Amino acid sequence: TWTQTSAPHNYWGSVVASADGTRLIAAAYLDTTGLHPGSIYISTNSGSTWTKTTAPSNQWQSVASSADGTRLAAVFSSDQSFNPGGIYLSTNAGSTWMPSGAPGNYWTSVVSSADGTKLVATANLSPFSYGSTIFTSKDGGATWAASLENFQFNTPSLALTADGNKAIAAAPSVGILILPDTPAPMLDIKTSGSNPVISWLIPSMNFVLQRNSDLATTNWTGMFPPPT
Repeated sequence: TWTQTSAPHNYWGSVVASADGTRLIAAAYLDTTGLHPGSIYISTNSGSTWTKTTAPSNQWQSVASSADGTRLAAVFSSDQSFNPGGIYLSTNAGSTWMPSGAPGNYWTSVVSSADGTKLVATANLSPFSYGSTIFTSKDGGATWAASLENFQFNTPSLALTADGNKAIAAAPSVGILILPDTPAPMLDIKTSGSNPVISWLIPSMNFVLQRNSDLATTNWTGMFPPPT
C-alpha cells in the first residue's frame, strides 16, 4: 500500500532517503506550474512534512544522500537557455548548498557512498545528443574525473556500493557495466603481550606488508617470511 505525502505537486525528478528512512530529499526539475525551474525539498519526519531548501532553482535531475542524510549532492542538466548545468553539495543536511568542483555539463544522475565522500555522476554530451560520460569523485565532490567517456546511451542508470568501491551503470542495448575501485587498506596495529599485531581488513589481495627502520629513507623491504 502507498500513502500520498504532503509534498507539493512539482515535476519531481528524484528522491532519496537516509538509511533509517527519517530524512527524505526530493528534487524537482520544474515547479508546480511546469513553467519555472524546480527546487529541492527535505523532510525530517519520513515525509509527513516538507521544507523547501535554500538550493537555487534549477532543473534538478537527481539527488544523492549519505546514509545519515547529512551529505547531499544534486545535479541539474541545464538552465532555461540550455546552458550546461552543474552539481551542488550540502554538508549540513540541506541547510546550505554550494557548487561543487564539477565542470559544467548536462548532468543527469548522481549516486553517493554511505559516508558521502565518494560520488558518481553521469552527464549527457549535449541536451539532445546520443551519448554520455560517467564522472567519479573521491573527495566528496571537490574534484571530478571522467572514468568512462562517450558512453553510447543517454542517461544511464547508476548504483554505488555503500563503501563506494564499486559503481554500476546500466543502459538499454549496452548492458550493465561495473567499475571496481581498489582502495588502499587502512592498517590496524594492536599489542598482544609484547608483540605488535598488524592487520588490514579490505582489500586483502595485492597488498604486502613492508618494513623500514628509518622513515626518512625509501629502503622498504618485504617481511620474511610473509605474514598471514
